[in-house]
Amino acid sequence: MIRKPDDAATGDASSGPGAMVRLEVSAGRQVTAGPADGAAAGSGARIIAFPRRPVSAEDPEMRLRRALAALDAALSGQHRAVLDWQKAVGALRTSTTSLRDNLVGYQADLDTLGKRVGAVRDQAERLAGWADDTLAATTGSGKR
Repeated sequence: MIRKPDDAATGDASSGPGAMVRLEVSAGRQVTAGPADGAAAGSGARIIAFPRRPVSAEDPEMRLRRALAALDAALSGQHRAVLDWQKAVGALRTSTTSLRDNLVGYQADLDTLGKRVGAVRDQAERLAGWADDTLAATTGSGKR
């Protein structure tokens, strides 16, 4: 809340000590700021108004033309940046599509390999069974 110097007599304080700030504007365009309760009245800051830029004697139409030329250059640069971004997105799309195709091929190769390993495992199990049967038959006939 901002209190003008003439509001001090009304006693319009809210939210306790230090909550309200008193601003006084003097004729020299300087502002003094400090807490409304006076707790730090001696430590108020002096703020000096920001200096204004001198008004240009340049023709307003010429300033407008220069500003429009700068705007046109900025828009042109932005257009080039958007085109470059679109090109990069296209390259990324191509790259990710190629990666997807390679992964699909890799998955197909893994599936084929899994089937071949399964067939070899089945054949190995049959061969182990045949060897066990042959060994049992040979060992059993030698004991008789």
